[in-house]
Amino acid sequence: MSENENRLSVNNLNLKLSAGNSYLSIIDDASFDLRKSSTLGLIGESGSGKSMLCKSIINLLPRGSRLEGNVTFYPDSGKPKELLSLSEDELRPVRGKEIGFLSQEPVSSMNPVMKCGRQVFDALPRAERTNKKNGVQQVLELLNNSGLKEPEAVANSYPHELSGGMLQRVALAAALAGKPKILIADEPVTALDASNRIGLMKLLSRLTEEMGLSVILVSHDIEFVSHWADDIMVMYFGGIVELGEANKILSSPAHPYTKALLNLSKSFISGSVPKTIPGDIPTMETSISGCKFHPRCEFADEICSTVDPKSEDAAHGGKMRCFHPLPPK
Repeated sequence: MSENENRLSVNNLNLKLSAGNSYLSIIDDASFDLRKSSTLGLIGESGSGKSMLCKSIINLLPRGSRLEGNVTFYPDSGKPKELLSLSEDELRPVRGKEIGFLSQEPVSSMNPVMKCGRQVFDALPRAERTNKKNGVQQVLELLNNSGLKEPEAVANSYPHELSGGMLQRVALAAALAGKPKILIADEPVTALDASNRIGLMKLLSRLTEEMGLSVILVSHDIEFVSHWADDIMVMYFGGIVELGEANKILSSPAHPYTKALLNLSKSFISGSVPKTIPGDIPTMETSISGCKFHPRCEFADEICSTVDPKSEDAAHGGKMRCFHPLPPK
């Protein structure tokens, strides 16, 4: 893929967090591209490292973190930006203006004693806040474009006066206030009911087309995300185990973990007894030799327990890390 087709390129990203006198490996050699005007679904169980990978992109990490690799942002014009080489002062305007962030718990990111409209207003670029009248109009447009039918009433409401679905749309308006080219949506529909989940996803899909927005959509539900994402990236224990086009991974996964996630998701949809994955995802303090998934994998053998597989081409045209990939359908 040529660089001008990408909005973001991540190469050999490694993250370690301080733990007393040692360091814990959180992200292991992650590499992927986010294409312009596309949605990348980032999938994995809780504790797989999804959120930390997203925070690593904009270096929003705890003190004492060790972050290595390359994260390159491609603007519409001008030179590419190597984000990990920027100072905190240089990176601060990138957050919001170039890369927006939408969390699964909007309440935690909003001021409970400040009206919602003011919080969206404060997220506007500084130059656009100087003219208050124009700024207020932009806030109302952002709220309206985020699917809120009564933007004036919402703007004059406090967070506790809104439903979860409405509050998530306010958070979306704030995330888009800087007119970013990338939106990181960290499990944005987890706390919503089925109707609001679909509504928010339709909205994100529309914005991707209208604004040329590139989205990293984080979730644990691979079946649900596959209907909205162009590409799927599956994480396990800090590593990317499979990456490729969503429709191809959905129909013919290469990695046993991806297949297990699909079986689990389909069982919930059908109402049958969930086909759970044996064992539990290990904590980051756990040391596992070889393939990190081998203690839970039905196909694991001696090489899996001693050698860590490298990223290789998968039959579906993407990438995977497995010594015993599933046969293509």
